[in-house]
Amino acid sequence: MTVQAIKGKAMVQGVILILIGLLTGFAVAALTNPRMGVAAHVAAIMGGIILIVFGGILVERMHCSAKLITISWFSLLLSLYGNYALILLASIWGTSMTMPIAGNGFRAVMWKESIVALGLLLCNGAILTSLAIVITGLVKHNRQTR
Repeated sequence: MTVQAIKGKAMVQGVILILIGLLTGFAVAALTNPRMGVAAHVAAIMGGIILIVFGGILVERMHCSAKLITISWFSLLLSLYGNYALILLASIWGTSMTMPIAGNGFRAVMWKESIVALGLLLCNGAILTSLAIVITGLVKHNRQTR
């Protein structure tokens, strides 16, 4: 995938994720755990902003191969959408193991808690992978522009 294609897709996906987050805000009161619903709402909006920044600013400044930029893009996309979806699922199921403050007073069966916990762990790994590539690419860019 070309850098130009990633730029465009990242910004579109960012706006879509922001829209999803705003729409989630309307459903917060209907969720099993409304506090966790607010967390999902915020995660989607912040994730959308991160995607827009990635596509609008960071991709151009990363000095690394197109393959690494593509890996970073897909890792970021999957982690941000996955993070939102899993937090929303936690708000529907009432899980609290991974987010004890937002989940305070709620408890779900162990298999639901495990699905959310494992999913969030995988999302964290994906976003860390993406950020490691971004940081490496930006450091290389800064060294070459000096």
